[in-house]
Amino acid sequence: EAIGQLKESYEKRRDWESLVRIRQRAAKLMDEADRLFEYVEIAQLATQRLRKPDICIELWQSVLEEDPDNHEALESLSQLYERARDWEPLAKVLDKRVEQIADENELKQALQKLGMIYADKIGDDEGAVRAFQRLLTLDPDDRRAQEQLKRRYVSLKAWDELESFYASTEKWDELIRTLEREAEGKDTTDEERTELLFRAAKLWIEQKDKPERAARAYEKILSKDENNLDAALALSPIYEEAGDARKLVSVYEVRLKHAQEPTERVHLLRESGLLYEEKLRKPKEAFDAFLEAFKTDPTQEIIREDVARLAEATNGWDEGIAAYREAIEGATDPDVATDLRLQLGRLLAQVEKIDEAIEQYRAVYDARGDNLEAIEALETLYRQTEKYRELLDIYERRMELEEDPEVRRQLAYGRASLWESELANANNAIDAYQRILDEWGDDESDAYAALDRLYEAEERWADLASTLERRIDLGPESTEELAALKFRLANVAADHLTEAERALELYREVLMLVPEHDGARQRLESFLDTEGLGTHAATILEPIYEMQGQWQPLIRALEVLAAGAGDPP
Repeated sequence: EAIGQLKESYEKRRDWESLVRIRQRAAKLMDEADRLFEYVEIAQLATQRLRKPDICIELWQSVLEEDPDNHEALESLSQLYERARDWEPLAKVLDKRVEQIADENELKQALQKLGMIYADKIGDDEGAVRAFQRLLTLDPDDRRAQEQLKRRYVSLKAWDELESFYASTEKWDELIRTLEREAEGKDTTDEERTELLFRAAKLWIEQKDKPERAARAYEKILSKDENNLDAALALSPIYEEAGDARKLVSVYEVRLKHAQEPTERVHLLRESGLLYEEKLRKPKEAFDAFLEAFKTDPTQEIIREDVARLAEATNGWDEGIAAYREAIEGATDPDVATDLRLQLGRLLAQVEKIDEAIEQYRAVYDARGDNLEAIEALETLYRQTEKYRELLDIYERRMELEEDPEVRRQLAYGRASLWESELANANNAIDAYQRILDEWGDDESDAYAALDRLYEAEERWADLASTLERRIDLGPESTEELAALKFRLANVAADHLTEAERALELYREVLMLVPEHDGARQRLESFLDTEGLGTHAATILEPIYEMQGQWQPLIRALEVLAAGAGDPP
């Protein structure tokens, strides 16, 4: 009752502020169902009569506490906040209002207003984005909303959203320009700059198919961060496709700083080496790359070939040899150590460090007595250095290992020749050639020829005669060869074995084979004056002279025959 009287009193006196306060007190005592209606009336009264924004705002807020979606309260508050330039509360109210607006044009205006308040008055880019995004769902062609949305995305550094926005219009050039411009901004951090340039480069490739423009972006990244692995990886295929060896090598160097796996390091080092060697014509740099690859993995044959090739081109033998020695020392696999020693031996031999080469091959031979490469290399080097005793050992070992009969045969001849020539041991040489005949048979004419030579040099006439007889029995291929063998046998018989009669008969056989054989004829003539042999010699010579029309020699032969006619038989 007291409140009612006060209300009447204040209303008559037009004391609106007091009336508002007393009605507020009264409203709090009302039932919940009536309270909202009373709050609305109080707020309306204050708005119409008081003209005091703070009180009006407070009253309309009370309405919203009872009814958060009250349309009249939201409408009134939006006007009050706008007049008071209180932007944040205004934005909150407008956020609720736009959910209630049914008219599309009115809604677009409200969203435009809300977006601009967030953007220009509050600086809340996220709020602005929400407003302009919704506006564009209503009107995709709203250019002002488009521009505002792009700006807000940039301000928020919402690059994924910005790209999605441009994707709808495929304005890739504009997006790339935006990203590149932001990358060069004075307030842009190095990390942000790198991200923006990566995005721009990706767009150049995927949307514009211009890898050369992407390369510029990646190069800008490397200009600030020279060890950026992602940029180097991205540039590699671009430079490969463009055939730009100089730049490709530079990004390989960046990648090598990060590469930990030996396989990757070897690949990059070898590719760098090939570029230096074949494209850039820088053999020293190529050699350094190949050598580093070898140190990383000395097991790869192709890397060893690279090192050997460039060591020769750059005179880098000492470095290469040192690397091999280090690799051998560090090798835990015996097979790997063997391969490395063989290759090192080849390098040392190539630079004429023969004793050191022998040392490497000998180490292999001592560990692996069946290693043919080491054996063959030692054979060459021992012969070159005149280490014939060691060479003889190699021949023996090779013959033990060799399964090919023809190769074994050649080795046997080599061994025999070594005894004969270099070691000058006739007896061992004879034994070696005889072993050839024992194993490969009588067809080995070279062995027989060597035995002939050795027996004659050693004056082993009986052995020489036996050898000649065996060769005659085997049947030489030509009449001339047979005649030559018989002639030699006749000479041995006549000069060294005191078998003159046999010699005369052999000379006769020679002349039967080759009537014009001057040697046999002359030897027979030397016997014409020999007592007991002259008649035999003349008997052989007579038909020869007669056939050849040699009358003077014939007369002499006849005289010998006549003189010997009275000799006792």
